[in-house]
Amino acid sequence: MLKEKKVKNFYKQNNKKKISPTIVTLRNQFEENRLKEIDEKLAKQLYKPLKDAKAIDGEFHEKWKWNLNRNELSYLATKLRQKRILTDNCHVQLSNYIQDPSLAEKPLKNIKAPANTSVIDNLVEQIING
Repeated sequence: MLKEKKVKNFYKQNNKKKISPTIVTLRNQFEENRLKEIDEKLAKQLYKPLKDAKAIDGEFHEKWKWNLNRNELSYLATKLRQKRILTDNCHVQLSNYIQDPSLAEKPLKNIKAPANTSVIDNLVEQIING
């Protein structure tokens, strides 16, 4: 419903260009499918190494439960951004897959890195190398 309103508003704003709502709808569907494919690919890339290391619990198509310390989750997001697997909004992006284990209000991106980073560094290498 919301998409239909956006399409209609877009059509009204761009009526001079004679862009049909069908073309806009098709373009929106294409973009959504492309993003789903990217998300699916990233999820597959993350799931096995994290599951094998017992860093997460949960089935592939669920939001995963993080089993390590919260600062390790934050560090994982940062390392995956540095390796260009995640975007600049890495902590939010990773939270689409993994549930933050804390109820604290402090944002995940503001958490200090763990003293021992070797576990996460090894996981990142496994994720990169497949």
